[in-house]
Parts: sequence; structure tokens; C-alpha cells
Amino acid sequence: MDADKLSELRAKHGSVRVWTLDDGRAFAFRRAKGSDWRSWKAAQMQVLTNPDVAARANEMAARSLCVYPDQKAFDDLRDSDPMIADEIGSELIADAGTGVKATEAK
Repeated sequence: MDADKLSELRAKHGSVRVWTLDDGRAFAFRRAKGSDWRSWKAAQMQVLTNPDVAARANEMAARSLCVYPDQKAFDDLRDSDPMIADEIGSELIADAGTGVKATEAK
């Protein structure tokens, strides 16, 4: 992805993270918001009642955050390399929020 495209994506979506695969494909994702995290958490909590939904929670989170090239390209990645799609989703969800840390008072 060239610098102009990255600047365009950041102007439109704010914080954008880019993953480049070793085959040259690049994917860009906007930062997860609270609503994205809650959707992911709801999917995770279905582990007993609907395990397929829970198993795909990370992939689906990444899919919903994909801003480049598009969700169809990410679906193709999910079909060909689901472990990579899952890892990207996990990283994106772990990065949700503003980065504020909480420390318990003693």
C-alpha cells in the first residue's frame, strides 16, 4: 500500500493498522470502537449455545474493521488462511479503546 492510500484511509477512518502478508497483499483496518468490542464479546459468550459463532468471533471482528482493500478480499483471506484472519482479529480487538490503563487502588 502506498503512502497516499494510507493517508487517505487515515483521513477517513482515523487510526488505521496495516498488515502485509508475505505474498504481498496488504489489508488495512480501522481501530475497534466500544460497539465493535461488545459485538465480539457477545459472539464469544455463545461458546456453549452456538460454538460456530464463538469460533469465528475474531475473524468476524477483523472483517467488520477491514477498510482496505475491501471485505470481499478479507473473506477470501478467511477462506484460504483462517488462522491469519483469526490472529488479525485478536490483535485488533485487544487494541480496542483509547489505551487507558486501570490500576486498582490499595
